[in-house]
Amino acid sequence: MVRGPANAMVEAWSVTRLPFEPRGSMLELRTSLRLALRSLADRAGPSYRLSCTYTSQQVGVVDTENVLLYNVGASAFGRPSTIHIERRFELPALVPLRRGRVEHHHRYLAAEDTPECGWSKGPIACRWQAPLMAGAPALSNVAAILALRQPGTDRPHRAGP
Repeated sequence: MVRGPANAMVEAWSVTRLPFEPRGSMLELRTSLRLALRSLADRAGPSYRLSCTYTSQQVGVVDTENVLLYNVGASAFGRPSTIHIERRFELPALVPLRRGRVEHHHRYLAAEDTPECGWSKGPIACRWQAPLMAGAPALSNVAAILALRQPGTDRPHRAGP
């Protein structure tokens, strides 16, 4: 189920994690999600801030940014100036108008400021700097992506355990 955009937010619930090449009902979910996200980006205008949250209790190896961005398709997001990605290991909220729970929840919020989400400011874990590019959306331009580096070193930063 996909809901939104409403209040600058799009949400999606599913029983299965959104794969890179979806089929059947997951393809329908991705199509609905893309349409809602394009509308969200159009309403937000150019250079908006995008906050993305993926919630699931499943603890297997998952690239959160792939589930939230790449598997959906970069063109759906327009040109956000900032992307905030969050992974929550908890049971997703109940689906509106449906009994029972689902295993996966996506939440996309377009805002002028990145929401706090209960985070507290701490030391910088890693930085990502890429030049602003004209033309094609930056999310779909692989050449614009630079490696994450540990602060103060030339070593790549590895997130996670």
